Amino acid sequence: MESSGELMRRLAMNEASDDDSQEDVSDSPADESSRKRSAEPESAKKKITKKERLAVVMDALTESLKTVSEEDRGKYEYKSQRLAFEKEQAEEKR
Repeated sequence: MESSGELMRRLAMNEASDDDSQEDVSDSPADESSRKRSAEPESAKKKITKKERLAVVMDALTESLKTVSEEDRGKYEYKSQRLAFEKEQAEEKR
């Protein structure tokens, strides 16, 4: 079982590598300025909030706890119930 810090780092690294792979390889200044202009409205529209990131992490942890073997299920049962409760509380606040 991964700790939440390790999971967050892994998710952040995957997002960073996805961003790097989607960038253009062009070095011309005209392309850079047009890319900046086209990126600004998109980034303004789709800003990922801390709540959304937390929801993704909580969902990932819940899913990983569901796939735990039967031997370890009792050990993680409380954690699974707690995550489900916290998820419900977060949804009620929205």
